[in-house]
Amino acid sequence: MQKNVAGQKWIVFAFDETDNTPKPGDAAQITAEISKDGAAGGGNIADTNPTELEDGYYVFDIAQGESNADLLAILPESSTGNIQVVGVPGAIWTTEPNRNKLSVDSNGRIDVIKVAGTAQTANDNGADINAILEDTNEIQGKLPTNKFMGSSDGADDDGTLNTIATDAARLTAARAAILTDWINGGRLDLLLDAIKTVADNLPNSGALTDLATAAALSTHDGKLDTVDNFLDTEIAALVAAVITNAAGADVATDIIALKAVADAILVDTDTTIPALVGGGGDTAFTYTLTSDAGGAAIPNAHIWITSDEAGLAVIASGYTDQYGQVTFYLDTGIIYVWRTHADYSFTNPDQETVS
Repeated sequence: MQKNVAGQKWIVFAFDETDNTPKPGDAAQITAEISKDGAAGGGNIADTNPTELEDGYYVFDIAQGESNADLLAILPESSTGNIQVVGVPGAIWTTEPNRNKLSVDSNGRIDVIKVAGTAQTANDNGADINAILEDTNEIQGKLPTNKFMGSSDGADDDGTLNTIATDAARLTAARAAILTDWINGGRLDLLLDAIKTVADNLPNSGALTDLATAAALSTHDGKLDTVDNFLDTEIAALVAAVITNAAGADVATDIIALKAVADAILVDTDTTIPALVGGGGDTAFTYTLTSDAGGAAIPNAHIWITSDEAGLAVIASGYTDQYGQVTFYLDTGIIYVWRTHADYSFTNPDQETVS
Protein backbone atom coordinates (compact mmCIF):
# COMPACT_ATOMS: atom_id res chain seq x y z
CA MET A 1 0.00 0.00 0.00
CA GLN A 2 1.47 3.35 -1.07
CA LYS A 3 0.97 6.41 1.15
CA ASN A 4 -1.55 9.03 -0.04
CA VAL A 5 -2.09 7.46 -3.46
CA ALA A 6 -5.49 6.97 -5.12
CA GLY A 7 -6.72 3.87 -6.96
CA GLN A 8 -5.57 1.20 -4.45
CA LYS A 9 -7.51 -1.76 -3.09
CA TRP A 10 -7.75 -3.76 0.15
CA ILE A 11 -9.00 -7.36 0.33
CA VAL A 12 -11.06 -8.68 3.24
CA PHE A 13 -12.22 -12.21 4.08
CA ALA A 14 -15.66 -13.08 5.52
CA PHE A 15 -16.40 -16.38 7.30
CA ASP A 16 -19.00 -18.00 9.52
CA GLU A 17 -17.63 -18.07 13.06
CA THR A 18 -19.73 -21.11 13.95
CA ASP A 19 -17.92 -23.43 11.53
CA ASN A 20 -15.14 -21.23 10.04
CA THR A 21 -16.49 -21.64 6.51
CA PRO A 22 -16.18 -18.80 3.95
CA LYS A 23 -19.22 -16.54 3.59
CA PRO A 24 -20.06 -15.61 -0.02
CA GLY A 25 -22.91 -13.28 -1.08
CA ASP A 26 -22.55 -10.93 1.91
CA ALA A 27 -21.13 -7.80 0.15
CA ALA A 28 -24.17 -5.61 0.87
CA GLN A 29 -23.83 -6.31 4.61
CA ILE A 30 -20.08 -5.64 4.83
CA THR A 31 -18.64 -2.20 5.68
CA ALA A 32 -15.22 -1.07 6.93
CA GLU A 33 -13.34 1.78 8.62
CA ILE A 34 -9.68 2.74 8.28
CA SER A 35 -7.48 3.31 11.35
CA LYS A 36 -4.56 5.70 10.70
CA ASP A 37 -1.33 5.50 12.72
CA GLY A 38 -3.02 3.61 15.57
CA ALA A 39 -5.98 5.98 16.00
CA ALA A 40 -9.62 4.90 16.18
CA GLY A 41 -11.49 4.40 12.93
CA GLY A 42 -12.69 7.56 11.24
CA GLY A 43 -16.08 6.35 9.94
CA ASN A 44 -16.96 4.11 7.00
CA ILE A 45 -14.64 4.37 4.00
CA ALA A 46 -15.93 5.97 0.80
CA ASP A 47 -16.45 2.58 -0.90
CA THR A 48 -19.41 1.71 1.36
CA ASN A 49 -19.66 -1.97 0.37
CA PRO A 50 -16.91 -4.08 -1.17
CA THR A 51 -16.96 -5.97 -4.47
CA GLU A 52 -17.20 -9.75 -4.03
CA LEU A 53 -14.40 -11.83 -5.52
CA GLU A 54 -15.12 -15.46 -4.58
CA ASP A 55 -14.85 -17.99 -1.76
CA GLY A 56 -15.55 -15.37 0.96
CA TYR A 57 -13.07 -12.76 -0.38
CA TYR A 58 -14.17 -9.20 -1.06
CA VAL A 59 -12.25 -6.08 -2.15
CA PHE A 60 -12.67 -2.43 -1.11
CA ASP A 61 -11.52 0.53 -3.24
CA ILE A 62 -9.32 2.79 -1.07
CA ALA A 63 -9.52 6.55 -1.66
CA GLN A 64 -6.34 8.65 -1.70
CA GLY A 65 -6.98 10.35 1.67
CA GLU A 66 -7.76 6.97 3.28
CA SER A 67 -4.19 5.80 2.56
CA ASN A 68 -2.54 8.98 3.92
CA ALA A 69 -0.76 7.54 6.99
CA ASP A 70 2.37 5.55 7.81
CA LEU A 71 0.43 2.70 9.45
CA LEU A 72 -3.01 1.63 8.20
CA ALA A 73 -5.40 -0.91 9.69
CA ILE A 74 -8.71 -1.95 8.12
CA LEU A 75 -11.63 -2.59 10.49
CA PRO A 76 -14.29 -4.51 8.50
CA GLU A 77 -17.54 -5.96 9.85
CA SER A 78 -20.75 -7.60 8.67
CA SER A 79 -24.27 -6.93 9.87
CA THR A 80 -25.09 -10.58 9.22
CA GLY A 81 -25.22 -12.67 12.39
CA ASN A 82 -22.24 -14.94 13.17
CA ILE A 83 -20.26 -13.53 10.25
CA GLN A 84 -16.74 -12.26 10.99
CA VAL A 85 -14.72 -10.19 8.51
CA VAL A 86 -10.93 -9.67 8.65
CA GLY A 87 -8.51 -7.68 6.52
CA VAL A 88 -6.01 -9.49 4.31
CA PRO A 89 -3.72 -8.31 5.80
CA GLY A 90 -5.31 -6.63 8.83
CA ALA A 91 -2.68 -3.83 9.03
CA ILE A 92 0.06 -2.57 6.75
CA TRP A 93 2.93 -0.06 6.75
CA THR A 94 2.65 2.21 3.72
CA THR A 95 5.50 2.90 1.28
CA GLU A 96 6.41 6.12 -0.50
CA PRO A 97 4.34 6.96 -3.61
CA ASN A 98 5.40 5.55 -7.02
CA ARG A 99 7.90 3.13 -5.48
CA ASN A 100 6.64 0.42 -7.83
CA LYS A 101 7.68 2.56 -10.80
CA LEU A 102 11.43 2.34 -10.08
CA SER A 103 13.47 0.65 -12.78
CA VAL A 104 15.68 -2.13 -11.32
CA ASP A 105 18.00 -4.23 -13.47
CA SER A 106 18.75 -7.94 -13.06
CA ASN A 107 21.56 -7.17 -10.57
CA GLY A 108 19.28 -5.19 -8.27
CA ARG A 109 20.61 -1.79 -9.36
CA ILE A 110 18.23 1.14 -9.85
CA ASP A 111 18.41 2.68 -13.31
CA VAL A 112 18.31 6.48 -13.51
CA ILE A 113 15.59 7.21 -16.06
CA LYS A 114 15.12 10.91 -15.35
CA VAL A 115 17.11 13.69 -13.66
CA ALA A 116 15.01 16.64 -12.38
CA GLY A 117 12.14 15.40 -14.55
CA THR A 118 14.22 15.18 -17.75
CA ALA A 119 14.71 11.81 -19.45
CA GLN A 120 18.39 10.77 -19.64
CA THR A 121 20.51 8.69 -22.01
CA ALA A 122 23.78 6.92 -21.26
CA ASN A 123 25.93 9.82 -22.51
CA ASP A 124 23.88 12.87 -21.49
CA ASN A 125 26.56 13.79 -18.95
CA GLY A 126 29.49 12.76 -21.16
CA ALA A 127 30.46 16.34 -22.09
CA ASP A 128 30.64 17.36 -18.43
CA ILE A 129 32.70 14.27 -17.55
CA ASN A 130 35.15 14.95 -20.38
CA ALA A 131 35.54 18.56 -19.23
CA ILE A 132 36.30 17.37 -15.70
CA LEU A 133 38.93 14.97 -17.00
CA GLU A 134 40.60 17.79 -18.96
CA ASP A 135 40.68 20.02 -15.86
CA THR A 136 42.12 17.17 -13.79
CA ASN A 137 44.93 16.54 -16.29
CA GLU A 138 45.72 20.26 -16.40
CA ILE A 139 45.93 20.48 -12.62
CA GLN A 140 48.12 17.38 -12.37
CA GLY A 141 50.52 18.80 -14.97
CA LYS A 142 51.10 21.86 -12.76
CA LEU A 143 51.92 19.85 -9.61
CA PRO A 144 55.60 19.44 -8.45
CA THR A 145 57.26 16.53 -10.22
CA ASN A 146 58.32 14.26 -7.38
CA LYS A 147 57.15 10.94 -6.12
CA PHE A 148 55.63 12.51 -3.02
CA MET A 149 53.17 14.41 -5.24
CA GLY A 150 52.41 11.41 -7.41
CA SER A 151 54.91 11.62 -10.30
CA SER A 152 56.82 8.63 -11.57
CA ASP A 153 60.36 9.99 -11.59
CA GLY A 154 61.20 8.03 -8.39
CA ALA A 155 62.52 11.09 -6.45
CA ASP A 156 61.27 11.53 -2.85
CA ASP A 157 61.43 14.96 -1.31
CA ASP A 158 62.93 13.69 1.95
CA GLY A 159 63.39 17.20 3.32
CA THR A 160 59.69 17.99 2.97
CA LEU A 161 58.64 14.67 4.50
CA ASN A 162 60.99 15.11 7.45
CA THR A 163 59.73 18.66 8.06
CA ILE A 164 56.12 17.48 8.01
CA ALA A 165 56.92 14.64 10.41
CA THR A 166 58.70 17.03 12.80
CA ASP A 167 55.82 19.53 12.76
CA ALA A 168 53.32 16.75 13.33
CA ALA A 169 55.27 15.55 16.37
CA ARG A 170 55.35 19.10 17.78
CA LEU A 171 51.61 19.50 17.30
CA THR A 172 50.99 16.17 19.01
CA ALA A 173 53.16 17.18 21.98
CA ALA A 174 51.47 20.59 22.25
CA ARG A 175 48.04 18.98 22.17
CA ALA A 176 49.05 16.52 24.90
CA ALA A 177 50.37 19.37 27.08
CA ILE A 178 47.11 21.33 26.72
CA LEU A 179 45.02 18.28 27.55
CA THR A 180 47.21 17.59 30.59
CA ASP A 181 46.64 21.15 31.85
CA TRP A 182 42.89 21.08 31.33
CA ILE A 183 41.99 17.59 32.57
CA ASN A 184 40.54 17.23 36.07
CA GLY A 185 43.46 17.72 38.47
CA GLY A 186 45.64 19.43 35.86
CA ARG A 187 47.42 22.74 36.44
CA LEU A 188 44.75 25.00 34.93
CA ASP A 189 41.97 22.96 36.53
CA LEU A 190 43.56 23.35 39.98
CA LEU A 191 44.00 27.09 39.39
CA LEU A 192 40.33 27.50 38.51
CA ASP A 193 39.31 25.44 41.55
CA ALA A 194 41.42 27.71 43.80
CA ILE A 195 39.79 30.85 42.35
CA LYS A 196 36.34 29.36 42.91
CA THR A 197 37.19 28.49 46.53
CA VAL A 198 38.19 32.10 47.24
CA ALA A 199 35.08 33.44 45.50
CA ASP A 200 32.81 31.07 47.45
CA ASN A 201 34.15 32.47 50.74
CA LEU A 202 33.45 36.11 49.87
CA PRO A 203 30.49 37.83 51.60
CA ASN A 204 27.09 37.29 50.04
CA SER A 205 27.39 39.06 46.70
CA GLY A 206 23.64 39.54 46.39
CA ALA A 207 23.43 41.29 49.74
CA LEU A 208 26.42 43.51 48.94
CA THR A 209 24.86 44.44 45.62
CA ASP A 210 21.59 45.30 47.34
CA LEU A 211 23.35 47.64 49.77
CA ALA A 212 25.43 49.20 47.04
CA THR A 213 22.61 50.15 44.68
CA ALA A 214 22.27 53.85 44.10
CA ALA A 215 18.66 53.86 45.23
CA ALA A 216 19.48 51.99 48.48
CA LEU A 217 22.42 54.30 49.27
CA SER A 218 20.27 57.33 48.56
CA THR A 219 17.60 56.03 50.93
CA HIS A 220 20.07 55.42 53.75
CA ASP A 221 21.67 58.84 53.19
CA GLY A 222 18.27 60.50 53.51
CA LYS A 223 17.53 58.73 56.77
CA LEU A 224 20.95 59.62 58.21
CA ASP A 225 20.46 63.26 57.16
CA THR A 226 17.11 63.33 58.97
CA VAL A 227 18.65 61.97 62.19
CA ASP A 228 21.63 64.34 61.88
CA ASN A 229 19.39 67.39 61.44
CA PHE A 230 17.25 66.33 64.41
CA LEU A 231 20.28 65.97 66.67
CA ASP A 232 21.70 69.33 65.54
CA THR A 233 18.43 71.07 66.37
CA GLU A 234 18.03 69.46 69.79
CA ILE A 235 21.67 69.94 70.79
CA ALA A 236 21.52 73.59 69.72
CA ALA A 237 18.45 74.00 71.90
CA LEU A 238 20.29 72.42 74.82
CA VAL A 239 23.27 74.72 74.40
CA ALA A 240 21.00 77.77 74.18
CA ALA A 241 19.09 76.71 77.28
CA VAL A 242 22.26 76.18 79.28
CA ILE A 243 23.63 79.56 78.23
CA THR A 244 20.32 81.28 79.00
CA ASN A 245 19.97 79.69 82.43
CA ALA A 246 23.60 80.03 83.41
CA ALA A 247 22.81 83.46 84.79
CA GLY A 248 19.62 82.30 86.46
CA ALA A 249 19.08 81.64 90.09
CA ASP A 250 18.48 77.86 89.79
CA VAL A 251 20.87 76.47 87.18
CA ALA A 252 20.83 72.98 88.76
CA THR A 253 17.06 72.67 88.25
CA ASP A 254 17.40 73.71 84.61
CA ILE A 255 20.24 71.24 84.01
CA ILE A 256 18.15 68.40 85.46
CA ALA A 257 15.28 69.36 83.15
CA LEU A 258 17.66 69.49 80.18
CA LYS A 259 19.01 66.06 81.09
CA ALA A 260 15.49 64.67 80.85
CA VAL A 261 15.19 66.17 77.35
CA ALA A 262 18.55 64.66 76.39
CA ASP A 263 17.42 61.26 77.66
CA ALA A 264 14.31 61.53 75.49
CA ILE A 265 16.49 62.36 72.49
CA LEU A 266 18.61 59.30 73.16
CA VAL A 267 15.47 57.14 73.31
CA ASP A 268 14.38 58.55 69.95
CA THR A 269 17.74 57.93 68.29
CA ASP A 270 18.21 54.49 69.83
CA THR A 271 14.67 53.09 69.65
CA THR A 272 11.99 55.26 68.05
CA ILE A 273 13.78 56.23 64.82
CA PRO A 274 15.25 52.73 64.15
CA ALA A 275 11.82 51.26 64.81
CA LEU A 276 10.29 53.52 62.18
CA VAL A 277 12.95 52.45 59.68
CA GLY A 278 13.12 48.70 60.20
CA GLY A 279 10.59 47.95 62.95
CA GLY A 280 11.23 47.32 66.59
CA GLY A 281 9.88 43.79 66.94
CA ASP A 282 11.58 40.45 67.49
CA THR A 283 10.24 38.55 64.45
CA ALA A 284 11.85 38.89 61.02
CA PHE A 285 9.21 39.47 58.33
CA THR A 286 10.30 39.53 54.67
CA TYR A 287 7.88 41.06 52.17
CA THR A 288 8.28 40.25 48.47
CA LEU A 289 6.80 42.55 45.80
CA THR A 290 6.33 41.24 42.24
CA SER A 291 4.55 42.43 39.11
CA ASP A 292 1.13 40.99 38.32
CA ALA A 293 2.24 40.77 34.67
CA GLY A 294 4.84 38.00 34.51
CA GLY A 295 5.78 37.91 38.20
CA ALA A 296 8.97 39.99 37.84
CA ALA A 297 10.51 41.41 41.02
CA ILE A 298 9.89 45.13 41.62
CA PRO A 299 12.99 46.82 43.12
CA ASN A 300 13.24 50.27 44.75
CA ALA A 301 9.58 50.32 45.83
CA HIS A 302 8.75 52.22 49.03
CA ILE A 303 7.15 49.89 51.58
CA TRP A 304 5.75 50.98 54.95
CA ILE A 305 3.94 49.02 57.64
CA THR A 306 1.04 50.21 59.79
CA SER A 307 -0.72 48.55 62.67
CA ASP A 308 -4.08 49.90 61.54
CA GLU A 309 -6.02 49.56 58.29
CA ALA A 310 -6.44 53.33 58.02
CA GLY A 311 -2.67 53.73 57.66
CA LEU A 312 -2.20 56.20 60.51
CA ALA A 313 0.10 54.24 62.86
CA VAL A 314 3.34 53.63 60.90
CA ILE A 315 5.58 51.10 62.65
CA ALA A 316 8.27 50.45 59.98
CA SER A 317 9.33 51.43 56.47
CA GLY A 318 11.93 50.56 53.86
CA TYR A 319 12.69 49.94 50.16
CA THR A 320 12.71 46.69 48.19
CA ASP A 321 16.03 45.33 46.94
CA GLN A 322 16.80 44.07 43.42
CA TYR A 323 14.83 40.89 44.20
CA GLY A 324 11.74 42.89 45.22
CA GLN A 325 12.26 42.05 48.92
CA VAL A 326 12.51 44.08 52.13
CA THR A 327 12.84 42.70 55.69
CA PHE A 328 11.35 44.20 58.86
CA TYR A 329 11.51 43.16 62.50
CA LEU A 330 7.99 43.24 63.89
CA ASP A 331 5.79 41.94 66.66
CA THR A 332 3.55 38.99 65.77
CA GLY A 333 0.01 39.69 64.66
CA ILE A 334 -1.91 41.33 61.78
CA ILE A 335 -0.18 44.17 59.92
CA TYR A 336 -1.04 46.35 56.91
CA VAL A 337 1.49 46.77 54.10
CA TRP A 338 1.47 49.92 51.95
CA ARG A 339 3.35 50.12 48.64
CA THR A 340 4.28 52.81 46.14
CA HIS A 341 6.48 52.99 43.04
CA ALA A 342 6.73 55.48 40.18
CA ASP A 343 6.20 52.79 37.51
CA TYR A 344 3.51 50.65 39.20
CA SER A 345 0.14 51.07 40.87
CA PHE A 346 -1.07 49.00 43.84
CA THR A 347 -4.23 48.41 45.80
CA ASN A 348 -3.33 49.40 49.37
CA PRO A 349 -3.17 48.21 52.02
CA ASP A 350 -2.13 44.50 51.75
CA GLN A 351 -3.09 42.70 54.96
CA GLU A 352 -0.46 40.22 56.20
CA THR A 353 0.11 38.17 59.36
CA VAL A 354 3.43 38.09 61.19
CA SER A 355 3.93 34.79 63.00
